[in-house]
Amino acid sequence: MQWLFDNLHVDERFHLVHATHLDDREVELLSGSGANVVLCPSTEGNLGDGIFRMKEYVKRGGRWCIGTDSHIGLNPLEEFRMIDYRQRLITNQRNTFQGDSASIMVNEEIESGRRAMGINQTNHFLQGRPFDAVVYNSESHLLAETTEKNRLATLIYTADSSRTVGTIVDGNWVVKNHHHINGHAIKEAFTKTMRDLKNR
Repeated sequence: MQWLFDNLHVDERFHLVHATHLDDREVELLSGSGANVVLCPSTEGNLGDGIFRMKEYVKRGGRWCIGTDSHIGLNPLEEFRMIDYRQRLITNQRNTFQGDSASIMVNEEIESGRRAMGINQTNHFLQGRPFDAVVYNSESHLLAETTEKNRLATLIYTADSSRTVGTIVDGNWVVKNHHHINGHAIKEAFTKTMRDLKNR
């Protein structure tokens, strides 16, 4: 990271994947640069790639989102939990974020994640823009008995992929009741690719 700052003008155009090995000076430089860190907690765990210094980074106003680069894990709720719980474990403190952790993580992910994709939109449900969403079953246990105030936290800290109804992209259902509209073709292509790679 130090090399990057010594040799390039790092600003909001940069989206740095992992960035888990930071000293104090690098945390300061990175958080003040306007750059976005893309964290992939399940991949970083699989690689033994270290734990990002989230508490110090967000206290300095650093921006971040989540992603996946090796597809070890594809559940965004689990990625959020891993980010938060790792900080709790290494600091022996519960509050990674100042305020409603679930809301802070989701809002930061959506805004910075969109920025990483070249979408400068901060309103989650802006009229006239494509509607993209993951839909969860509000009648599932815990969610059905949770107040509106605690619903997002309940979702983030207790739910898994079995709670999803489906995924909407650009206003259209792409996954519904755990079935992708192109599921058969995707499975066939994946199977062929894995066989061609001969690495399993």
